[in-house]
Amino acid sequence: MADIDTMPDMIDIRQVLAELSFPARRWQAIAEAQHYGAPGASVTELLGLPLRSYHGIEEIVDELREQRHPRIPTATRTHGERAA
Repeated sequence: MADIDTMPDMIDIRQVLAELSFPARRWQAIAEAQHYGAPGASVTELLGLPLRSYHGIEEIVDELREQRHPRIPTATRTHGERAA
């Protein structure tokens, strides 16, 4: 599985947001990416971030990684329980 930094359609978001002051809201990250001239695909991914304050670039990178590769919860069963 490729890391978000090596995805061909996603430029290094750390570089794009290097001048962003934290904490920052989602809209500020989007505005910074647009100001930087990030490709539309990168800005679109930032639009998918949850509406909240971020305290560093790594929080944003983690959210973007989760968007690309959401965790699928595994069903838990007790001993003797059958799957439906």
